Amino acid sequence: MKVRKKHVFLSLRKVQTTCAGFLLSRYATVEDLKSLKWLPIKERLEWTIARLAHKSMYSEDCPVKLNQHVVGTYNLRSLTTLRLKLGSKYEIGTFRNHAAKAFNSLPSEIRNCRDYVQFSCKTRNYLAQGNNILHNLLF
Repeated sequence: MKVRKKHVFLSLRKVQTTCAGFLLSRYATVEDLKSLKWLPIKERLEWTIARLAHKSMYSEDCPVKLNQHVVGTYNLRSLTTLRLKLGSKYEIGTFRNHAAKAFNSLPSEIRNCRDYVQFSCKTRNYLAQGNNILHNLLF
């Protein structure tokens, strides 16, 4: 199954670099994606998952079904930020598990942000800098 996922991401990355090459009128690389301020496919997926997790926790207009999938949060006295509970061993590969990994691996100053637009911008900038270890956790 992992080989299949890797093949899909490679295919999507080729499509993305082809689109970038079309815009730049030359062969494009991952560095060109950064110059266009585009996130690579894996980082874009991580960004989307983290945004959905944030929306399900803080937004009133979030669909109920989405909120049910990211329900488990905990806050310990030793922790200064909110964290999502990881799913059980049977939930590996589910949205709930991916959302918890993506959200919990963000720095605390980003996780503490309650405003959706600020959270989205900060998360995107964090992923664009390449500081993330999320794709190692998720894929």
